Amino acid sequence: MPTTSTPPVVLVQRLVAGRHADAETTDWLASGLSAWLNAGGTLPLLRCLGMPATVPKVKIAMRNLWLKEAAQFIEAKTLRAKAKTLCEEMGRFELRTWPAWRHFDTPPSHATELQKRLFLALKTGAGFPGTDKHMSNILEA
Repeated sequence: MPTTSTPPVVLVQRLVAGRHADAETTDWLASGLSAWLNAGGTLPLLRCLGMPATVPKVKIAMRNLWLKEAAQFIEAKTLRAKAKTLCEEMGRFELRTWPAWRHFDTPPSHATELQKRLFLALKTGAGFPGTDKHMSNILEA
């Protein structure tokens, strides 16, 4: 499995978002593909790339990274309060903003930084977590 200081899911997000690979992403892909080929294809490619084992798990990991970034734009004294406020923001975004933006490939230029992250989190297809507790667990991980 390739070693990189950047989580593999972040490298995938970079690659998908930009449709090009920077040096770190290229090295990660080449190393993972090499490991897969050297194993004669007996190891799953996602494992060789250091990724979660299934596409749904990859989507959830990507969503969680966007939600952690979104949390940086929430001011709260405790993690629990931050998770609660973020859940409230996610609910408003999903009801009021998402229906108008869902067909866009990228968030509109007038979106706030929080809205951009919430947009990208929903674009993964994983949906938002359902409870404050679940959100707290994501932020603690």
